[in-house]
Amino acid sequence: MGAKLLRVVYRLVVPGGLILLISALAMESARSQGMVASFWHYYPYVIFGIGLLLSAVFNCSRLFFALLIVAASDRALVWLVPRLSSAGVRTIFDAVALLLPLNLLALYFMRDRGIVSSRGRRRVAFILAQIGIIGIIVLVHPIQVRAANLMHGEIIPGGYFEWNHMAQPALLAFLLAGVVMLIYLLNRRRPVESSLFWL
Repeated sequence: MGAKLLRVVYRLVVPGGLILLISALAMESARSQGMVASFWHYYPYVIFGIGLLLSAVFNCSRLFFALLIVAASDRALVWLVPRLSSAGVRTIFDAVALLLPLNLLALYFMRDRGIVSSRGRRRVAFILAQIGIIGIIVLVHPIQVRAANLMHGEIIPGGYFEWNHMAQPALLAFLLAGVVMLIYLLNRRRPVESSLFWL
């Protein structure tokens, strides 16, 4: 029983949890040595670049598109936040918080069908369509107001989520994706699913 439990924990934690731990230690080391600004300026590009390259070389299209989605979400927040009004920033944050877990959950149950295949092109088109829709929401004020009202309405009343700054739909999407991925991972325990879970 103990050996089986250790194997389950190992498959859950390695490599995703290990990479997360190394990243946290690297960040702390950079902060203690006063290298935070320069270190973190290039760190995302290096990590995402290596990840995209490896997933392309090994033809893991799900990981490739998952990394692409995470990278696009990260860069959208970094590049657009200083250039938008507070309402626009909130819209971008809400959109990323809602769509990111749903996209990762969808990729979780897809098959690797190649990056430059017809299915790969459709996935790229789907990602670009989401970016376009978010752009329209941010730029068209009446749509932005309507989207904000929808995102910040209470799905579960009673103040259960007051500790959290995320809109309820986004938080529920994160919880749903996390629980479904974890249950599936405990049953299947495959490396690709483990990597998607830790993203």
